Amino acid sequence: MKKILLIILYVLGLTFSTQSMADVKNLPIICKYPDENLAQKVRDSYSLYNTEIEQMIKKLFENPKLILKQGFIDHEARIKKLNLKCPSGARMIKPYKEKDYHKNKFKINYKYISEIRKRTKKGWNSKTTSNKETPHIIFLIYLLSLNSDYNFEKYKINVERRCWNLNWEQKAALSSFECLQYYFHKKQAEKNNRDYIELNYKIVELPSKKISGEELKKASLDIAFNNLPNICKSRTIYSTWGYEQIGLNLSKSTSLWGIKPNQRDVDNFHQIVAVLTKHPELFFTNDLGFRQLNCGTDIQTDWGQHTSKVTITPYDKKALEKGEYKLSKAYINNVKKLDSKDKENLKFLINLIMLNPNTALPVSVDETTKQKFKSNYAVLLGAYDELKNNETYRIVRTVSRTRLVLKILLALL
Repeated sequence: MKKILLIILYVLGLTFSTQSMADVKNLPIICKYPDENLAQKVRDSYSLYNTEIEQMIKKLFENPKLILKQGFIDHEARIKKLNLKCPSGARMIKPYKEKDYHKNKFKINYKYISEIRKRTKKGWNSKTTSNKETPHIIFLIYLLSLNSDYNFEKYKINVERRCWNLNWEQKAALSSFECLQYYFHKKQAEKNNRDYIELNYKIVELPSKKISGEELKKASLDIAFNNLPNICKSRTIYSTWGYEQIGLNLSKSTSLWGIKPNQRDVDNFHQIVAVLTKHPELFFTNDLGFRQLNCGTDIQTDWGQHTSKVTITPYDKKALEKGEYKLSKAYINNVKKLDSKDKENLKFLINLIMLNPNTALPVSVDETTKQKFKSNYAVLLGAYDELKNNETYRIVRTVSRTRLVLKILLALL
């Protein structure tokens, strides 16, 4: 009897493993570009792109789980049937390696990711194939990460954070990863009848219930660290004199430091506070889009004025990639130069990451809002209290370590 049960479990295990790996094959097979300076017509010849993918993507908007279905997009069968080949001298790259695939591991071929990175590196976004191959592939990789609990950010693919085309009816919306991502999340929120807000160029679904300890286990301080706002440093130099201004990049108010947000932006800090008052857990579970807010570009005028703008991120990028939580030296050095209002706002967010029981909203917030936050924050603390004595949970380990790091920052505020 035991032998029969073992056989059944083995077969089920193989079935599950095969299905869990089948999703990787839903990524298109690509050709490696030989260099960065190809003419457009040559670049197009380096694509094995399936023009039906656009229709497949629309189906994925309706049912994202299809990305996990074996054979949902059978690229290999299509290439074999049509006898498609890469141009002479170009190497074909599959999205998986046979040895990884048959070991039942979800793993995208490193060479595949490396090629996509190369196509999207800074200054080369316009050099992707004209048939939308690269942005569509990035979107498929993004969907895989959503359905596999793998952090898309770890692929280090250079993508824009903002969708510039907010009209879904225009075909251009389908040609950009940023717009695909934006409209995908908007569609999911509407389809699931969920409340959502548009924040810093992102669609953020609002929870339908308070967070539990079980749900908090899945939260990540990677997300919380990325939700800390950048610091903007603006240096303006005239022919004989100049001045420097520093401020948090939180909202439209940062225009005082040369930041000029688009009128459609909804990234003001008052909205952030309103959202966190009702759902403080969102700081740990959702990207609230602070990374989208850079400080603009340098300006040179005809009358001799030059303004340089620097975006200072709060975290040490290399450390964060290793799962360590460290503040960048530049951020620490400039925090003490912030004005009192910025310091108060940043102090609120830092205490929130630390899950400090004494976290309080900025003084400028009205008393009713403060009471609502206190009540909802108590639920988040209660969920954490269920876990805090068990360091096998990553959220517990990382909060404990991060408190030591962030106390340094608090001391400067």
